[in-house]
Amino acid sequence: MYEIGQLIKYHREKMNLSQKQLGKMAGYSAATISKLESGQYHPPEHLLKAIQSILHINELVHDETHPTYVQLSSWQKVIASNNIAESQHCYQQIKKLPNSYYINYESIYLLHSFQHFLLCFNLKEARSLFDVIQEKAYHFTPQKAYQYNKTIARFYMLQDELKNCLAHLHVSKKLNQETYQKDGDIYLYHAIVYSKAVKISDSNHNATKAIELFQESMDVENILLSRVILIINDMHLGYYHRSIESLHHILENNPKSMNKTFIQYILALAYFFIKDYEISLKYSRNAIYSEKRPALKMAYLYLRATTFAVIGDPKNAIVYINGGLQLNQSKKYTYKLYILQQILEQTCWSLEFQHKMKKEIIPYFTRAGDQVEVDFCYALLGDIYHSLQHYKQSSNYYYQSGGNPLIAEILAKYPQK
Repeated sequence: MYEIGQLIKYHREKMNLSQKQLGKMAGYSAATISKLESGQYHPPEHLLKAIQSILHINELVHDETHPTYVQLSSWQKVIASNNIAESQHCYQQIKKLPNSYYINYESIYLLHSFQHFLLCFNLKEARSLFDVIQEKAYHFTPQKAYQYNKTIARFYMLQDELKNCLAHLHVSKKLNQETYQKDGDIYLYHAIVYSKAVKISDSNHNATKAIELFQESMDVENILLSRVILIINDMHLGYYHRSIESLHHILENNPKSMNKTFIQYILALAYFFIKDYEISLKYSRNAIYSEKRPALKMAYLYLRATTFAVIGDPKNAIVYINGGLQLNQSKKYTYKLYILQQILEQTCWSLEFQHKMKKEIIPYFTRAGDQVEVDFCYALLGDIYHSLQHYKQSSNYYYQSGGNPLIAEILAKYPQK
């Protein structure tokens, strides 16, 4: 009863009612309302209905045998199986129904809609539900609260907001440690976040654990994705040729994998790092034209634009920059594409650009816990100030970042006018 009590308390306070006022309206004492809100009292059905009416709560108790609840639960299982096509079918079927069909299960409907958009990597649609999902958090049972925090962690992970992702994973652990320890997704999310932060040992540990758990459930796609994270970590350590060989092996043996385009993107990245730009462009092109998930496509477009920038083809680079900016799925890649655009247009030397970097972009990456991107920005400012002969400012940024050869190479091709 504790969850119901907390939900009643939330709506009571939202209406600026005291326990005494609510009790009087429902025909009970303030002490009874206090016990109900603290989970110490199991109320009769007529009291719950009275409170539900007074506080205008559409959903207070979920009937798990109700057809709506059963349909929504079936959809959640489809989402958990990573079946995008089937999940889209479920979403369209439920969307056709009038709001009254699921009004008493709205929090669950919204949570599963949010999960569906994340499955499709449609961060723009997911973001549109984010605030209302947070408001509905009070409606969730402990098991649903675990799902909710895990889902919010996934959202932050896909947004590259690493600090917030780890915070919600920690909340999931506190809510249900037993489920947490057997949840392959949780270890995979940790592996991805630590890989993005270049914490290789932590990432490899979690990816290996994820593979063990996914093997128990025969989850082939997530086994492949976990293996790809291990390969990406090898690339962080400079083992590009070994990584390329491993990625080709995975593609050859899993030609119909839902992760195929992502693997092609990582291949393009590996070839980019060994400066085989022709083959890198081949794989980034294949990934872009086959990818239907917009948030992933934005990252692919950034890599392709960067490749054209490096080989001295700014016109093509700008085409892919504009394509990425139009998708508007990720704040991280919106900023990265903007930075690359300013370099190519040779306007990165302006005070306006430097101010935006210092006051907006770097603070955003700092809040997100994305130190890799913070260092990238510091290295860029270091090179810009060095070219402008502001050596003291330049050395301060170099001290914080250590410099970045790729940035120096691109800036050399597009110097100050």
